[in-house]
Amino acid sequence: MSKYYSFEEQTQTEFSSEVSPFILAPLDDLSCMETTILTSGNLVTEATPVTNWLKKQRINVIDNRNEIKSAIDKFDSERRAEYNNVKNYFQNNIFNNKQENENRLVPTSIVALSAFLTGRIMCRKRFGWSSVGNPTSISTKLIKSLPSRIITPWVFACTTFAIGTPETWNNVTKVISERYIPTDVSETVKNTSNSIYNILIKAPIQNINQFSEVTLPEAVKQIRKNFIELLQVS
Repeated sequence: MSKYYSFEEQTQTEFSSEVSPFILAPLDDLSCMETTILTSGNLVTEATPVTNWLKKQRINVIDNRNEIKSAIDKFDSERRAEYNNVKNYFQNNIFNNKQENENRLVPTSIVALSAFLTGRIMCRKRFGWSSVGNPTSISTKLIKSLPSRIITPWVFACTTFAIGTPETWNNVTKVISERYIPTDVSETVKNTSNSIYNILIKAPIQNINQFSEVTLPEAVKQIRKNFIELLQVS
């Protein structure tokens, strides 16, 4: 139990055992018990070890909470900085063509995904002639082999992406070759791809251009000349 005193009583009266609050005798005899008066005039009796222990536990809880919050804030800050660095790197080094970003990137990505799925379907063992038990040709067996099932979908997707967004694709290949592939391997891959491009694409195009611009006009000119000479003879 506690006894209430006014502020005037606190300033004018010196407390003694006669005016102290009622406490059980065994507790009153303990040296760890302490009686204090609050500014409101309330006398409070407390066990000092218990109060100190609770205070220590409260401080520990607050410290732990602050440490955890600081660690979480630091983690969030580091992840946010890392995300911004990656975002800025991609914007500056890969997706730096404004026209492709606004007009081609999204539709090309969708078409590239469709090409990837098409490659997956084409290379399935249970697709086409093999699904009905008919004999398959060597080319079909080659397409449905394990390496082809792994590589073909990615070739379809990458080729579609390279045709739809050539600048972005060049940036991607440049970053990969410079950062993740050894120099000698990168040079070998580059030379091989250039050779394949020259043989399969560039040479036929040059032949077609030469035929349409040089060979065909000369042939037509010669035919007209021969036809005119034939008319003159007649």
